[in-house]
Amino acid sequence: MSYLELEGLVRYGKSLILRLTIYVLKVIQYIPSGSLLAERVRLEAEVSIPSQYIIPVVGLRQWNSTTFLLLFEYFPGYSLDRFLTYNTLSSSQKRHIFYQILLGVADAHRCNIIHRDLKPANILLRKVNNNENLHSL
Repeated sequence: MSYLELEGLVRYGKSLILRLTIYVLKVIQYIPSGSLLAERVRLEAEVSIPSQYIIPVVGLRQWNSTTFLLLFEYFPGYSLDRFLTYNTLSSSQKRHIFYQILLGVADAHRCNIIHRDLKPANILLRKVNNNENLHSL
C-alpha cells in the first residue's frame, strides 16, 4: 500500500510544480496493548539506522489498541521471493545479495536492533548496472 504526501508547491511564473513523495505503509496487527512487543515496535521505529542496506522508517502511528502503522520510504524494486518465482540467480549474484544482507544486519545490530523477520519477502532488490542491488525491509 502506498501513501502520497504533499512535499511542496513551487510556482514559476504561470507554472505550478507539484512535488509528491511516495511512502509505503506497513500495518502490524494483533499486538497486545502495553505488551513488550508493542514497546519494541515503538522503540525500533524511533531508531535511525545509518545504512544503505536498510530502508528507513519515516513514522509510526498507533491505529488502535492492537494495530500499528509504520511508514517507510518508498523503494522502487521487488521482493526477493517474487524475483525468485520468475528468475534464477547465479552463484555470484547469490553471494553478492547474501553479503549485502549481512552488511544490513550488521548495521542494525550496531544500533541494538534485531530484525526478527528476515525472509525473502522482506529482502528488496533492484537492478543497478545489470547487477542485483539489495535493500532490506
